[in-house]
Amino acid sequence: EKFDHTIHKKEKKDNKYCKDVFDVHVRKGSRLVFNDEIKSKKEYEPNRDDQMVMDFDVYLSEEEDFPKYVTDPGCQYLGTLSVDLPKPVKGKKRGVFICMIFGGTELCVKAVNRSNNAETSATFNFLGNQP
Repeated sequence: EKFDHTIHKKEKKDNKYCKDVFDVHVRKGSRLVFNDEIKSKKEYEPNRDDQMVMDFDVYLSEEEDFPKYVTDPGCQYLGTLSVDLPKPVKGKKRGVFICMIFGGTELCVKAVNRSNNAETSATFNFLGNQP
């Protein structure tokens, strides 16, 4: 997301963007149906026009008050989903939507590219690993 000096720590500024932001897709205590698909409301856009891959680092937190940054205490890294982007075409957005599918001890994260509906997915174990 774009850096906003009124809400973000100055050390999190990376050019015009804020790094390490923890985006909440599902809150602790939410009722989930096994293998139900939870779609993000947010569309993720490439940072640069020439960007051909978007990496989504996947984290979880069991904190009641969700963290602001993935570097905050209680965040657990699960893995990374890399999404290939189509070549830029003037006037055409290349945004990506994220879907999460919860099944037992695993989380399937699916990315859908807005411009061509291409899907990329990866499955992560809730036991997680640190990078």
